[in-house]
Amino acid sequence: MADGIDRCSKTPAGWPVDETGCPADSDKDGVPDGIDTCASTLAGAKVDERGCSSDSDGDQVLDGLDRCAATPQGYRVDGYGCPVDSDHDGVNDALDQCADSRPQAIVDANGCPVKAPALFEPGVDKIRLEGVTFEKNKIEIPADSEPVLMTTAASLKDWPDLCVEIGVHTDRAGSAATNRELSQRRAEYVKNYLVSMGIDESRLKAKGTGKRRIRGSLLRGPSS
Repeated sequence: MADGIDRCSKTPAGWPVDETGCPADSDKDGVPDGIDTCASTLAGAKVDERGCSSDSDGDQVLDGLDRCAATPQGYRVDGYGCPVDSDHDGVNDALDQCADSRPQAIVDANGCPVKAPALFEPGVDKIRLEGVTFEKNKIEIPADSEPVLMTTAASLKDWPDLCVEIGVHTDRAGSAATNRELSQRRAEYVKNYLVSMGIDESRLKAKGTGKRRIRGSLLRGPSS
């Protein structure tokens, strides 16, 4: 590179240079090709003075690309270097002793499901599902009522001998016949929702009770 157009006139002899006469850095790691002993470093990886990348936690994901740079030895990691949690229960696979927990299950520190509380306390055979309401003349429950039914389904799954009757009321507007039909359809909707969550249909009975409260109640039935 002729003097006058060479922007880096003191480049050491033998170093590859670019079109401006400055040291080339093919892998863009900040270390010139002339002294880079690892000339194909992945973009974004941290390198030492030789241009070579490191893997501090030994998980096969290079420092600089590793989003979880202190992963313990032996943990299986994803492409970002973070521990894998196959069943998405918050406990990574290396520590998870129950690696197939059902979605949204409550688990302990070992990743194993914690049994949901029973729906009924001793001596109680009827409970009200607080938060399960219906809009006027609608049979579908709104989104903000779904968590209550999800919790109910979790309990029914963990207590498989329990059978229940779902009783639903309407408000006092409209005729008795209309309200009986509406309440029955609402009860059937709740039943079908629980079935969709994995509850055996044979454990559920739907009963519309017409005019009373605009709430849903879960009535205890005989054990199967």
